[in-house]
Amino acid sequence: GLWGFLDTNGHIRIPAKYKDCSSFCSGMAAISMNGKWGFIDKYGNEVIACKYDWGWYFSEGLAKVKKNGKWGFIDMNSGNIVIPASYEKVWDFNEGLAAVADAEQKVGFIDKTGELQIPMMDVDYRSGYYSFDNGIAILEAPETGLKGAINKEGTWVLPMEFFNIFYPDDEGYMKVYDGKHWGLYDSVGNEVFPIIYDDIYYDKGLNGVFTQ
Repeated sequence: GLWGFLDTNGHIRIPAKYKDCSSFCSGMAAISMNGKWGFIDKYGNEVIACKYDWGWYFSEGLAKVKKNGKWGFIDMNSGNIVIPASYEKVWDFNEGLAAVADAEQKVGFIDKTGELQIPMMDVDYRSGYYSFDNGIAILEAPETGLKGAINKEGTWVLPMEFFNIFYPDDEGYMKVYDGKHWGLYDSVGNEVFPIIYDDIYYDKGLNGVFTQ
């Protein structure tokens, strides 16, 4: 089957003629035709030619693309590669940084100029989602899959010894799970509630904390 786009009323706005596509973001969508990827606007105009091996939607003005077996980023204004396609894997930009994996399968974070801001680390490059949210990125150990958390300086605020970590809320609190119980930490790594509870629920400011 082929893909197209409907408007919110269910009317066909862009005919189904694409082998694959992304959703629209920043006014453009990635589309696949004849084995190559490019980008269209909301009127179906091809604004970036189908010349990449793979592509996806724009995030913070940059989109990840694959060319000659490697990954890099293009700029939404020019459509040109602005961060060379030299990585084994890349993730989307968020909060000004994007995770990248090198040939040794180590993962670090670059800024929008392509400069490495957080050095390459021995973490699981197969993870589906490495990104900063409220100043924290959650990473996984390559063999155990246990999770830890770093800040934007690349400092570990939580070691890779948790089964699950929730990204911090707007107040900087993170729920953590050790495989049996839940606890609560702040985004600096300080324990707020010990890991002894079946679950933790709280509202803004930790008022009315309820644990089971």
